[in-house]
Amino acid sequence: MDALSTLGTEENFQKELQFVANVLLANWTIGHNLTQVVPALMQSDDMISYGFNEIHSLADLQHDVLAYGSKSIKGQRPDALEAVFYLITPRITNQKAYKSGARVGIDRILVLFLSFMPNDNSDLTGSIRYANEIKAEGTTIAIVGMGPNMNVTALSALASGPQYLFTAASYDDLDTNLANGIKQVICVAN
Repeated sequence: MDALSTLGTEENFQKELQFVANVLLANWTIGHNLTQVVPALMQSDDMISYGFNEIHSLADLQHDVLAYGSKSIKGQRPDALEAVFYLITPRITNQKAYKSGARVGIDRILVLFLSFMPNDNSDLTGSIRYANEIKAEGTTIAIVGMGPNMNVTALSALASGPQYLFTAASYDDLDTNLANGIKQVICVAN
């Protein structure tokens, strides 16, 4: 999830967290031998994340996602989109994922919430390089672009296909329809 100042307001950050915890994740069956979810929060050049075996129930997952709300987006400026992918890649590639409890032979899906675009073509190219590395190891990437200035062409290059790209021009558009679209491609990817 995105905890960067490009969200605009703390209220938008809370809307993102509420959407993930209470709309997107509603009714998921969570557990080691069920659906494993690793929530991660991006802040500037750092990422706070869990391991694959650290969350054992939907209630735990929702609590942990909402607990990220104690963080502030103030002063959390992104350096580059490439930096986000740089932080994500080692956490989700096979070796690291398996060491942190991911089950072998189970598809992985990265749902990445972004509130900002690449700085320039070089930033986009670097981001694509990392995205391709993630995809080459079998992880599907779904992108959720949040805010009014999302460039669908640039974001499409990062996602695993056009059906894996979602946008919400307003944070009020983080709703059930969007969640259903994301859930649909997640189920197809598996």
